[in-house]
Amino acid sequence: MTNTAAIELLEMIRRELADIHRGKHFAQWRPEAVQRLDGLATLPPFHAYAATRIFTGDNGSLVASTRFGEWALDRLVTGETPETILAAFDHELARNAATYLDVSPVFGVDIDAICELVEGIRIIPASEVSP
Repeated sequence: MTNTAAIELLEMIRRELADIHRGKHFAQWRPEAVQRLDGLATLPPFHAYAATRIFTGDNGSLVASTRFGEWALDRLVTGETPETILAAFDHELARNAATYLDVSPVFGVDIDAICELVEGIRIIPASEVSP
């Protein structure tokens, strides 16, 4: 799948931005530009992440709607090219990882060493838990 449409949209907004020379004009133009850039959610590679389900770890989840417009426009303002913006998006996806910790007290025993219960689940002495 090609990212041509996303690059074209970003490039169009970049050209408009280059023609703005006064803060007042930028402030008037920005909301509409953000709204148009939110259209990235319908284009590859962004469309696959337009609505993301986030699992909370307690058997719950929520659907988060993404708004790519402000993120993309802020990058254009700093001078990034459409290709660089797509590379940054790919980088964000590549590092998509989370570490979840559940800190619960264990009563009735004195834990003085790390105890691996199963892969990824362990009991750690309170002295090794950072506040």
